[in-house]
Amino acid sequence: RGARVKPLPRVPVRTSVVPFTGGLDVTTPPLMANPGMCRDALNMVEDLLGGYARHQGYVRYDGSNAIRLAVWAPLPVLLSQPVAAGATITQGASSAHVLDIEDGPASAILILTDIAGEFVAGEFQAGGVTVGTALDQNQYLQPISLRNQNIYKTKAQDHARGRVLPPPGSGAVLGMAWFAGFLYAFRNSADDLQANLWRAEETGWEQVTLPVTLLPSGRYEIIAANFTGNPSTKKLYGCDGVNKAFSFDGANFVQISTGMALDNPQHICAHSSHLFLSFYGSLQNSALGDPTTWTPRLGAGEIGFGEQITNLKSVIGSDGTNALAVFTEHQSGILYGTSNADWQLIVYRDNAGAAPRSVQSIEQTWLVDNFGISDLSASQSFGNFGGNSASQRVNPQLIPKRNQVADTYISRENSRYCILFKDGTGFVCLVRGSKVVSIMPTKFPHKMRCALSVEAEDGSERIFFGGEDGYVYELGFGNSFDGEEIEWMLSMHFNHIKTPSTIKKFRMAEFEVFGSGYCEFNLGHTLEYGSDSVGQPYDQLSDAGTAPVPWDVFFWDLFRWDGANLIPMRYPLYGNARNISFIFQGKDNFCDSLRLSGATILYSLTKDKR
Repeated sequence: RGARVKPLPRVPVRTSVVPFTGGLDVTTPPLMANPGMCRDALNMVEDLLGGYARHQGYVRYDGSNAIRLAVWAPLPVLLSQPVAAGATITQGASSAHVLDIEDGPASAILILTDIAGEFVAGEFQAGGVTVGTALDQNQYLQPISLRNQNIYKTKAQDHARGRVLPPPGSGAVLGMAWFAGFLYAFRNSADDLQANLWRAEETGWEQVTLPVTLLPSGRYEIIAANFTGNPSTKKLYGCDGVNKAFSFDGANFVQISTGMALDNPQHICAHSSHLFLSFYGSLQNSALGDPTTWTPRLGAGEIGFGEQITNLKSVIGSDGTNALAVFTEHQSGILYGTSNADWQLIVYRDNAGAAPRSVQSIEQTWLVDNFGISDLSASQSFGNFGGNSASQRVNPQLIPKRNQVADTYISRENSRYCILFKDGTGFVCLVRGSKVVSIMPTKFPHKMRCALSVEAEDGSERIFFGGEDGYVYELGFGNSFDGEEIEWMLSMHFNHIKTPSTIKKFRMAEFEVFGSGYCEFNLGHTLEYGSDSVGQPYDQLSDAGTAPVPWDVFFWDLFRWDGANLIPMRYPLYGNARNISFIFQGKDNFCDSLRLSGATILYSLTKDKR
């Protein structure tokens, strides 16, 4: 009898669960980094519910909602002559624009938009010539894929996009405000000789007639405030650094004279029933309850700050008292008191201030300073304030741009503090429990010059951008950046699964994906810090270490996700190494957003690396 062969021992398969959380981290050494954080990212944000989600799209806005209301519909037909996309077809008094054509087994399907009237079974024309016969939809209409449905939706929006225009004029949007259900925007006239005010109506932008001629090219700050107990007296108050301050109630535009020789305030705030304006290094307040009175004997006042003021923000101390935070680029101060009788300005940071237009309040007061993103938080001692840096993990990318802030805004619904830089890039910060828990980078194809976040009359949050190109955009609609592709990417930190010196055989990964529509994206992985010392799962090897992924040579698996049952999404792994990094990437203008909440990695331990 032959000798019995002893079977080899089975290598146990282990699992490791990795929640995707924490945002971008470009400073922590790879061995110590949280594997749920990213070593590189673009246009992905951490969701309030957990995981990383693709950034929302935006569309141009003029009050008409033409893009948001754009729809498409299929029409099965038998064609006797060719019909091209872009043609207009008619049938009696009915008409429609042809977006695309799908070939069917026995007929064609015209994809229509701008449909006026109703198409019934029978002949139809293009250019006055009969080109085919419309069929009964219930009998001949074949299913249209989710992918194509999204593409046709995008094409319908693209067709409507050309009808949405900017406020007439020249140059960038200078500032925006929301009042009584309408969006207002300032922009220079076509000859750049003055600034005009426009209101977004259902028919598009309508110019607001002003009693004065405004000098051009200011940078508007506008607030809504009420200095009486009557709700009907709420008004807009604004300044732009070029003209006098003003009030506006939707009908009456009134300039406010302060008596300054150069009456062009740069920043504005309502605080303790006073209107505050800043003139370079001078902080001035109106009379109590009267934003139009600036006479000292009637309660107006002035405090010198020594440097040009960049931001004003009314804040609340830990003892419940109101205070006014005053910032320059190099100093931060708090104004205590309730009137000229007891104003007291205390400088609490003499080495850090705030970049212009960077101060926003959500849970805490957040700002951009020389140290990155910091908070102005109320301490527990007598209503005083302190500050802490919140952006150490991304500061190598953020600090070089700290002087290029175009504007900031908040999303109350998503608990986010967001920064826009003048070059089109930005950062989205997730605030949870009064702390910034995640910071992720963004990049828009349009350079935004101002932003506005408002609570509309129906309680919904609406966020608008004013572009360098003069267009106004609204965030949260469409699957594109106003028709341009959304390019997004996640490159996760290398995960050694708590055994940094042990080589693992990676077998399988499962990813949790959430969403409500169609999406497709690329997924890949790389091993051993991307080193060429091990076999990599992509064609050409990179010796770039932990540098950004070599997109042009990377081997991708393409995943198509319909939002239905692909949870979790399974992905086979290849290779033996001490650590692994996952990379997700997409670029399109028709996919719905998705959220990646985490990964489960299946692996086996082999041996220690010598």
